Amino acid sequence: MIMTKWFGRPDLAMAIYAILMLCKLLIMITVPVNDQLGGDEYDYVGKARFLVEHRTFREIAPYRTSRDRAQGYSDFRPPGYSLFVSAFLDIDDTNAHLRRNINLAQFLLDLATTSIVLLLAYRFCHVPGYRMVAAGILGIQPWTSAFIISIYPDTMTTFLTMIGLLGLSWFVVSLNHARQAAALIGGSVFLSLTFLVRPEMILLVPVLVLVALVLARQRLTLRSFTAFGLLAAMPILAVLGMNMAYRWQVAHEVRIFGKFQAATPGLMLWTKTWIGRQELKEELIFGGLSRVDRNRFASLPDQVFTDDTERRELTRIVDAVKKRGHLTAEEDQDFMAIARNRIAADPMTYYVWTRLYN
Repeated sequence: MIMTKWFGRPDLAMAIYAILMLCKLLIMITVPVNDQLGGDEYDYVGKARFLVEHRTFREIAPYRTSRDRAQGYSDFRPPGYSLFVSAFLDIDDTNAHLRRNINLAQFLLDLATTSIVLLLAYRFCHVPGYRMVAAGILGIQPWTSAFIISIYPDTMTTFLTMIGLLGLSWFVVSLNHARQAAALIGGSVFLSLTFLVRPEMILLVPVLVLVALVLARQRLTLRSFTAFGLLAAMPILAVLGMNMAYRWQVAHEVRIFGKFQAATPGLMLWTKTWIGRQELKEELIFGGLSRVDRNRFASLPDQVFTDDTERRELTRIVDAVKKRGHLTAEEDQDFMAIARNRIAADPMTYYVWTRLYN
């Protein structure tokens, strides 16, 4: 009944959308998943594993070596997405099994997001050709589906934002104060949850809520406008309080979000002084040189090294890291010194060309 009310009777457009989304699902579940983590996945999964094992978040200590980074704990991100990951995680789970579960959950979130957009498109125009185009584009488009197969919070952020925008839209068009209040609170709650997942959203959420209040201002008295503003602020302040409580628990500091601390700042800066594939640079950085093959490192292109002496010296460090399992602070300082010298000698590569071509 609900589907018929909002979408109308099932038609060819809905069938096309369903088939395209089913194809996405079949591709996702038939392609082998990777047991290796990459990029920020180390941080999200590491925090989730510690939470599952110890039922609490680990207190934060400054990174001393890349071994701390290899443990996969991030001290600057809010905890929301790691809580989500932990819901699909057992202590002995492999990364491949976890990734499979997360992929399916994020596919369902993406399905909900695109279905909501399709619902809105159907309500906007009932012309059959328009419905076909909307169903085809939403079924085949890759943009909302881009991070389904990664353990990244983008799919969840998109879903929460979409639900929040629906609530704010309902608030703007509703004529009943009780419904307006429910819609505004609901929209504010879902939007506020986004910056429990991604810290950047703290800038967007208040702007969206303010825009909704301004659009509804003509039909509101000053008293109602003020009351609705206070209602909308409550979820925002509550989530800010959750983030601050988390920071106090793990770092004993009064902050909304933590300060980013790289495990190997020297190595990271060094990778920004030469042009190369981003995948290679992430392999070097996130593994602290422990995951890169020694011969592969030694045969990197000439632009990576200043001269053969530097190539041999850095390859020697890679050999030591492979034996030890992590990069020491002293070795990272060697990379820092090389990076600073290269930036001073060729600032254009660091400030311009690597930004354009990486």
